[in-house]
Amino acid sequence: GTLDALMCEQGDVWDPSPEMCANVARAVDEVDRVLAPAGKFIWITFGQPHFRRRHLERASWSIAVERLNDGGFDYFVYIMTKH
Repeated sequence: GTLDALMCEQGDVWDPSPEMCANVARAVDEVDRVLAPAGKFIWITFGQPHFRRRHLERASWSIAVERLNDGGFDYFVYIMTKH
């Protein structure tokens, strides 16, 4: 929920503000810093991959995305696995 809260702004989701991108980058960088090798960071969100994935890309982990649907809304599960 923290990343979703950081990403909620009044701006354009296709062109987020530099400030929002910097705040999200700091949060994701901190997760990357403390995650142990082979550790997993799992994020469940309504945020679609074309909006969210670019904020998660790091050389130190791989990203898998799964789409879940309960008959209504789509949920996306992002699984980052540290190398």
